[in-house]
Amino acid sequence: MDEKIKVLAYCDSPTCATGFGTVSRNIFEGLYRTGRFDIDILGINYWGDPHNFPYRIWPTGTNSERDPYGRKKICNMIPRMDFDILFFLQDSFILDFLPELTEYLKANYSKKYRTICYFPVDGVPKEQWIKNVASTDYTVAYSEFGRREAEKAFSGLDKDLYVIPHGVNTRNYYPLDDDEKIGFRKRYFGRHSDKFIFTNLNRNQQRKDIPRTIQAFAEFRKHVPDSLLYLHMARQDQGWNLPEVCKSFGFNISDDVIFPENFGPNQGYPIEVVNVIYNIGD
Repeated sequence: MDEKIKVLAYCDSPTCATGFGTVSRNIFEGLYRTGRFDIDILGINYWGDPHNFPYRIWPTGTNSERDPYGRKKICNMIPRMDFDILFFLQDSFILDFLPELTEYLKANYSKKYRTICYFPVDGVPKEQWIKNVASTDYTVAYSEFGRREAEKAFSGLDKDLYVIPHGVNTRNYYPLDDDEKIGFRKRYFGRHSDKFIFTNLNRNQQRKDIPRTIQAFAEFRKHVPDSLLYLHMARQDQGWNLPEVCKSFGFNISDDVIFPENFGPNQGYPIEVVNVIYNIGD
C-alpha cells in the first residue's frame, strides 16, 4: 500500500461551530474519505476535549502569549512536525507570520513539501494581508471577487491566484414541507411564531456587521410592526455586546429581539436544527 500523504493544517478546528470550522470539517471529511491522507490539525477554538474525528487535533489557544490563534506556538511546532502538505485556512490579516515561516521552512525543512492557503476576502484588503497569503506555493481565494480584490491590493503579485468556491451541501440543507416547518416554528418561537421573523444566522464578529442587521430591522419594523428579529449567534463574542446594541435602538430583548439559548462558537446547534431554522425564517 502506498504511503499516505501527510497533511498538516492550521485552521479552526472541525470540532467548533464557527464558519471556518464548518469549512475545515467538510474539507477534511472529503480528504479522509479518499483513504489517501494522514491528517494533523493545529486547531483554533479547540481546547483538547475528546472528539470523534479520525485525525489528530492540537489545541493552539493554550499558549503563554494568550493568543487565541496560537501563532507563536504553531510557528515553533510546524518545523518539528512531519508533513507533505502544509495547509492554512484563515483570514489573511491573521496570517501575519506566514512570510517569515515559509522563508524559514524553505531554508531549514529537509523534506519536500508544498504550502497552500485558502482565504476569504470580505471587502478591500490591505497590501500586506495579500503578501501574507501569497507567500505560500498555492494561494486560493473563495471567490472571483476575492481574487480580483487581492490582485488589486497587491500590484507586485508575481503568481496566479486560484479560486475554489465553497460547496453546496444539499445532504444537510434542503427545503422542508410546510407541516414540519409550522410545527417546529410554533415550538421554537412560541408566542412569537405568528410574527414576521427576520433572521440572521452568523458569527457575532466584526466583519459580519451585525449592528447593520439590527439597523435594517429597525427600518423594516416601521412597515411591519408585528415582527421579530432572531439573531442566531452568541450575545457576546468577538464582535459586539448585542443586547446593548439592540437596546440602543429601543428594542426589548425577549419581545423585539431574541437569541438562541446555551449557544456559543464552541457550542452550536445540531445541523438538522440549523436547517430547520433556515427554513422557518421569513
